[in-house]
Amino acid sequence: MMRSGVITGPMQTRAMLIIAVMVLSSLFSGCTSALQKELRLTRQQLQEKVEQIFPIEQRQAFVHMVFSKPQILLADSGERIGLALHVEASMPGMGVMQGQMELDGGLEYRAEKGEIAITDTRLITLDIEGLSAGSSKSLQTLAAGVVKKYLAEVPIYRLDQDDFKQSLTRLMLKSVAVREGEVVATLGL
Repeated sequence: MMRSGVITGPMQTRAMLIIAVMVLSSLFSGCTSALQKELRLTRQQLQEKVEQIFPIEQRQAFVHMVFSKPQILLADSGERIGLALHVEASMPGMGVMQGQMELDGGLEYRAEKGEIAITDTRLITLDIEGLSAGSSKSLQTLAAGVVKKYLAEVPIYRLDQDDFKQSLTRLMLKSVAVREGEVVATLGL
């Protein structure tokens, strides 16, 4: 019904809905960046965060291991993030042995805590100087288990909920991936 040029009733609701759809479609047509943004975390930013959670010490049976000096490894492409660690292992009768290990894993965003963690870790290499093949295999199994368990519990990056921008990011973060040598967090509505 129309009175003096004013639409009333069901026609008013329909007209307002059509206008709202037209305005929204003109704002967002061909512009996915308005609905989706990316937050990029550089290797250096991640490095600073991950250094805060090391060293890790682990005693199991007769083996004492210390994992330290983490180095974030980011490839230009791929879905996994790498981590190189210095390893010290001591076993009865063998003294302290040192070496390097490298592992990689997928990234997981935990929305309830605003954390990014490494999951599904796998040991790539473990090279301990002076270790026999038999001992090396046992140490690999132990090292892989320790790192897998520990990294699943400890985030490599945590958004600060006291920072307005990071708090907003926390609510809108949809996914994380490794791209072009950085960790890319995709934000969206």
